[in-house]
Amino acid sequence: PACVLHGDFRMDNVIYREDGSDAVAAVLDWELATVGTRDQVLADVAYACLPYYLPPVVAAVQTLTKFCEDSGDVVSDLSPGDGIPTLKEFLDMYSRAVNRFAGREVVPESSQGLAQSHEWHWFMCLSLFRVAGILAGVGSR
Repeated sequence: PACVLHGDFRMDNVIYREDGSDAVAAVLDWELATVGTRDQVLADVAYACLPYYLPPVVAAVQTLTKFCEDSGDVVSDLSPGDGIPTLKEFLDMYSRAVNRFAGREVVPESSQGLAQSHEWHWFMCLSLFRVAGILAGVGSR
């Protein structure tokens, strides 16, 4: 069955409700959206997980970084205390939601199983390739 792939799904393209809940009010930046199949949905998930894999100085994740006055470095601002899930928590939530929606196990229930799967590695490589192309284009402007 067909599904919509966002194409640029990441934390800074989501607006949350103002009531203090974790509910999403809107998803922004749809110009890369396309129609795909359910087995391609990991492309959006892997792309959203790039900040967990890339160093904080990469321009693609700089909206999730901060300046550290102690070291003078740009460092990751993905701290669990701010409500941002760890990679394990993110993948666990994704797996539970997809499997609940499908009514069966579509992806491994554990983040460990998903993160070690051939599919995950393939979509992470695709995401890294995509962000390299995007940054090359931005850098040439």
